[in-house]
Amino acid sequence: MLHNHNGTTPADSEHSAARISSSTVPGFSADSAAPPDRLPLKGVTGEQQDLAPAITQQIRRGIQQRLQAVSVCLNLLVGGKTLPEHLEPLVLGAAGQELSRRLTALGPNTLRRIPWTWLCSSDLLLSPSGQITVYDHCLSLPQGLEQLRVSAAWVRSHLFPDWSVSSGSCRRTVLLHSGYTGSTWAASEFLANGLGIPLVQGRDMVSDRGTLRHLFSPKGHPERPSSVETLVRRIDDELLDPNCFRPDSLVGIPGLIRCWKAGQVQLLSPPGTGLAGLRSFGRMIPAMITSLLGETPLLPAVQSLDLTDPPQLALLLKNPQQWLIRTNNPEHPARPMTASSSNRGDWETRIAAIRRNPEQWTARPVSAEAATGLRIRVFSSGGAALRLLPAALATPPGPDGGVPLAAGSPRCIRLREAIPV
Repeated sequence: MLHNHNGTTPADSEHSAARISSSTVPGFSADSAAPPDRLPLKGVTGEQQDLAPAITQQIRRGIQQRLQAVSVCLNLLVGGKTLPEHLEPLVLGAAGQELSRRLTALGPNTLRRIPWTWLCSSDLLLSPSGQITVYDHCLSLPQGLEQLRVSAAWVRSHLFPDWSVSSGSCRRTVLLHSGYTGSTWAASEFLANGLGIPLVQGRDMVSDRGTLRHLFSPKGHPERPSSVETLVRRIDDELLDPNCFRPDSLVGIPGLIRCWKAGQVQLLSPPGTGLAGLRSFGRMIPAMITSLLGETPLLPAVQSLDLTDPPQLALLLKNPQQWLIRTNNPEHPARPMTASSSNRGDWETRIAAIRRNPEQWTARPVSAEAATGLRIRVFSSGGAALRLLPAALATPPGPDGGVPLAAGSPRCIRLREAIPV
């Protein structure tokens, strides 16, 4: 049984990703005559292409609806409340149950509702037929902002328009990162520079009687007050606080989660967003929209197999050529694999890993239409009010519509909005 079936069926064989032209995808057109100041892209050429306003509006409304459903779900989960019976076992799994147990063990929230505020990336597929499908989203560690060929200040002006360095609204804000190496460092540095806030590590901070404080003034910011009101986090949920999550975490801040639950510090993004980024969680968002919001999903989610379900695992083993295996957590990827793209030994090793821990894996159908579409990564911020960055990354997709098997350099495209009359 497939989740979120949209009427399509898997292709019988794998198709390689094709180069996209403006005549291939509806709503996607070349615009070489556009004034260069419409978007401050560096090195814009005549091949620069835009998404039409109607497509951009559909993306905006669809992402807003998805984030609203995730907010409701996480508020129920973190508050120790019960999800609808048909959603609970599918949404939670072992990861969700553990998150709920750890957070509720700290006592009730002093806030009636947690202000879920995200810096989010969403991976979409625009198919040749014009269908927009959500493949992945990241609510805690979005990558790729630094590849947009725009200034950090320009990103801030669109994603955080109320954020003013000169007015001091960011004086009590820091960005928590895991270190000066690794795949997230470039994006963390880019974001911190754009927001005008210091980069800190867990060893620089201390929780003092419910208040989060600097042990010393951040380098380059000697005028900063010692207390912190907002923390932009760039590390995984499980590493945030050794007193709440993994006790062996060397990059988190002891006591951080208790400060957050008491309302003493705001987290961008709050705990729980790591769970929400799992592909197993993402495939259930359309059901959350229906059950928790009482609405019809505006954007369908990609089909995928729940490999913890023996009949669905059997479907993968019976027709291995029709499926591409990916990790359940997009932030901890292993090489995507199909039976035809791997040798027998590698394939058998991957299947053995799935049998040992099926919650760590998922499988998506190989699709001819998906492989000839356009894969787009869009960026947004906010909670109740969504702000969509008018620039995105685009690449030809992999055989399942997701990240290409051999990802090249993405190009930057513009998301055009209709001008109000």
